[in-house]
Amino acid sequence: CGSTLTRFRPINIELGAGAGDWIRVQAIAKPAEDFVSVELRSDRVAQAFAKLMLCRSSKSAGSISNVCCVGAECGSFLRNRIANHSISTVYVNHPEPPTQTYGARYEDITNVEAGSEPAHMLNSESLIAAAKCLKPDGEGRLIIVTDNMWYGQLICKTFDIVMRRERGLLTQVELDSRDGFYRVGAGTVCLYGGSPNEAIAHASPSSDGGSSYFDRLWRTGAGTHAERRKRFAIVMRSYRQGDEERKPRSSTASHRSFKSMRQYSQTSRKSPGGANACAGKKKPNKKKSAAKQKRRNERRLLAKKLAVEHASTTSTK
Repeated sequence: CGSTLTRFRPINIELGAGAGDWIRVQAIAKPAEDFVSVELRSDRVAQAFAKLMLCRSSKSAGSISNVCCVGAECGSFLRNRIANHSISTVYVNHPEPPTQTYGARYEDITNVEAGSEPAHMLNSESLIAAAKCLKPDGEGRLIIVTDNMWYGQLICKTFDIVMRRERGLLTQVELDSRDGFYRVGAGTVCLYGGSPNEAIAHASPSSDGGSSYFDRLWRTGAGTHAERRKRFAIVMRSYRQGDEERKPRSSTASHRSFKSMRQYSQTSRKSPGGANACAGKKKPNKKKSAAKQKRRNERRLLAKKLAVEHASTTSTK
């Protein structure tokens, strides 16, 4: 949008950029860097382009000339259009999980190790393509943010597969609790909870209170995403000499850790104080099996029927 991207400036890519809300905020906050917005759907590409062009008339934002909008499938774009070792940061914000065709059970995550990889944007081939585009020797980063803990763990498992297949390609960046992040679960590649901020190269939005489509949903309370206020991050960087190789945990340990993560998420959502209020106090998992739920409903119907009969008898007397 505007002038040609400068060759020697840092270049950042957002995959699955949607309508361009997030990348617009980042481009305004970082005028010395260039950005590429990549989106498959043509209507969203048009929306992003329009927002970036019309932003020229905004007194608060000024002219945006450091963003290029691209309509393409992410994996093929990275493999065929981007030179290796040329990108400073690849961002992915709230990617669409494969739950419609794959399911959202924690057992499905362990199936990835057996080669049962679902169809989604961040499959192993796309992650390898993104990693090869990054600047070498630890200078390039791949940053993923999601509000879906199950999908975040699936991506962690996919990274684990990629790092075993392609040695010397990626290393995880450990996030600091002083920056508001906490480790969730265990594994070779770990998921971190916490709000995206400057510590993971996410520029803070202005006074509008949100930098993306999902932020607006959270702020207005619209849709199911309004209930998902927890966010999770995975930050990887390009490999450099001297990186210590961590031994992968067993699949049983990963399976067990995700189950505890799911229970942690359920209790912390219901607690008004969040995770801290649940510390040291375990709440039972109220999810029932289909058979138990059926029996429970039958008892409720029977109790209601008896109550109606009793009320009818009392009124007759």
